[in-house]
Amino acid sequence: MKLVSLSLFIAVLFYSLPVQSQNDTPAQDKDYYYFTETDEVGAGFKVLSYYLKNTCDRKILFFNFKPDQTTGYEVLKDLPQDILIVEPHRSLKICKLKVSGEMSGITWQAKLLDPSVGFNKYPENGKNYVFFWKSSETADRITFSYLLKNISDRWIKFYAFDLETASGLALNNELASSAYLWQDSVMKVIEFSVPKTVEAPLLNWTAEFTDLQPSGDPFCDALVQILEASGEGDFSLVRGASAGNGTYKCKVVLPEIIGYSIMETDGKWFYAGRVGNSGLKKEIYTRFKIFTVKIDNCIPDVIALKILKNKTTKNKSALFSGVLNDKSYSILLAVEGSPSQPADYKLTLTIAGK
Repeated sequence: MKLVSLSLFIAVLFYSLPVQSQNDTPAQDKDYYYFTETDEVGAGFKVLSYYLKNTCDRKILFFNFKPDQTTGYEVLKDLPQDILIVEPHRSLKICKLKVSGEMSGITWQAKLLDPSVGFNKYPENGKNYVFFWKSSETADRITFSYLLKNISDRWIKFYAFDLETASGLALNNELASSAYLWQDSVMKVIEFSVPKTVEAPLLNWTAEFTDLQPSGDPFCDALVQILEASGEGDFSLVRGASAGNGTYKCKVVLPEIIGYSIMETDGKWFYAGRVGNSGLKKEIYTRFKIFTVKIDNCIPDVIALKILKNKTTKNKSALFSGVLNDKSYSILLAVEGSPSQPADYKLTLTIAGK
């Protein structure tokens, strides 16, 4: 279990926010520097580029960027919306502004990342993903959003979230139960507010690498995302808005699949689509062979392939099924059609949930 210990302290540029520990906080003007460069000077304005330079031997995570003022400038390159990781002894531009008058500055939060190396069985905070937050304040309260971002090339499942109690804590949404993060994806775990005099509560969670991992092939990566979601039962990880009549859009686009949707029938969930357009039987069977091999190469061997033949229609189908870490997975690639309509054969793809 990964435990993030948070406490209020006077942060960089005098902004009060929670952090993991003082040892993880880089010192400005020692571990890193903040500086600007003037790109252009005109009548009543100047264009400034803002930089952060890491001068230490560890990576530094920067987040919760905010300008100290809301007027008097035009944004030419916006501040990072979630995080910025600066490698040791490197500089990165954080924004570019066209400023009229004086710019009071920019606030952010910073954290040193662990120099973990080698293979790890479980995801590590600072190596495979990062925990960070965004904040805003009123006269007497601070609102926090706690977020996680996957910074690795492996997919990660987060679950068993637990937010500890705090005096005056007010939740803006329910605590997430679980979530899958693909590469570079971000999730908001919880948003809440506390009085300024109260320490921000601790957040606990468990993180594991997912059963199915990306390969770099767009078809395979989309397929296994949908397949991973099927293992949860209701495809909630990839299920989008309702399309009516018990069907839903899918947030993951599977290349070469058309007319796809997620649907529920008698308490059972399915992803269903068609592989390309209709065609002649010979054409569809050629496509069937190609996609049978393609799918087989995408998924683990434990999800085994079995070729079936319909006794009535004589059409073939490829069934991929198996159990991985106590979750059942099933993909059916099926040829559909009859000699009475020789140009209307089609190839369908169905992924079963619970």
